[in-house]
Amino acid sequence: MPADIHELLKCPVSGEELSPLSVDELSGLNRRIRRGNLSQFDGTTVRHEMEGGYVTQSRRFAYSLREGIIVLLSSHAIVLDDQYAADTSIVPSSETQQVQSFYDEVGWQKTDEGKYEDTSRFVDNRPVVLNYLGGCNKRIVKHIAGRGRYIVDVACGPIHYDAYRAMSDGYDYRICIDVSLQALREAKKQMGDRGIYVMADVTNMPLRDQSVDDVISLHTLYHVPADKQITALKEIHRILKPGATGVVIYRWGKHSQLMRAAMSPIRVLNRLRLLSKHIQRAKNTGERQLYACTHSYIFFKRRQCGFAMDIVVWSSLSSAFTKSYIPDGRLGIFLLKIVAKLEDYMPHALGRFGEYPLFIIKRGTPAD
Repeated sequence: MPADIHELLKCPVSGEELSPLSVDELSGLNRRIRRGNLSQFDGTTVRHEMEGGYVTQSRRFAYSLREGIIVLLSSHAIVLDDQYAADTSIVPSSETQQVQSFYDEVGWQKTDEGKYEDTSRFVDNRPVVLNYLGGCNKRIVKHIAGRGRYIVDVACGPIHYDAYRAMSDGYDYRICIDVSLQALREAKKQMGDRGIYVMADVTNMPLRDQSVDDVISLHTLYHVPADKQITALKEIHRILKPGATGVVIYRWGKHSQLMRAAMSPIRVLNRLRLLSKHIQRAKNTGERQLYACTHSYIFFKRRQCGFAMDIVVWSSLSSAFTKSYIPDGRLGIFLLKIVAKLEDYMPHALGRFGEYPLFIIKRGTPAD
């Protein structure tokens, strides 16, 4: 972690600049933690000693460094000034808590096969499909600069794909932001000293205005509370330097006209109970659910974000579609090549009607 990282950070409660805790400040805070007389902003008692941390200029709030991860959730702000009483309204929304607990306890835990539960559950991991998705990921790379000091990965997850890790190769550091502590632990295993790990809310990112070179956010936004998704997009735009780009993979879900039409025969079969045993078994396992809310294309087009946002295709196909219709082997490769060519030829149309669009957010230069 660079020594000057605090110059990039801000307090998510007050917006103040942060500076590293001195040795004496850290020692004093840890003594108070051991005595049990330090509280977080949400009213809970601080339980874990700090291996380091940051403090606001006013000395009203401190933030801990835990396992090499900077904890910058507003609810976890350590209150140093007695005039600031606990504020229970600062507790994350029920949706955010559900997403956080899912990924801490389920999503980023390994299955018996050594895969992450999230990947096993939501991704078609067959080689024929992964090869196609590799081409989709190139659409992300072509929109970002590919070099600079900092690229931010919003809701980074474990960064377990080679192509995903390679997106930050041209930057000095990848700032990995996630609300899940487990996600950041796993990301740290992958990125090591090339990463900066920040536990934070994507709707209130603790980074200063116009401070980073590029932002990527992959399969994140539709797990943000429905009424906060525009706020998250504004946060991405806020932290971009002039001329920088933010790239967001979204999902239309039930609003994807293409997938709704393509999957209608499967839904009919489902009603007739003619689905495969595998799908029936998955239905009946009582799996723990992950919160998601998908808005429509029109929803985003009608909202005033204060900046231009282009919408193109990342992938027009859902994993349910590929599992149902794309076979292994040469035929599957051939079919997905046709899909990829259509996506390249009609990026805006398939970005609107397919399953997964790319939101391209650019911050204009001062001359614009």
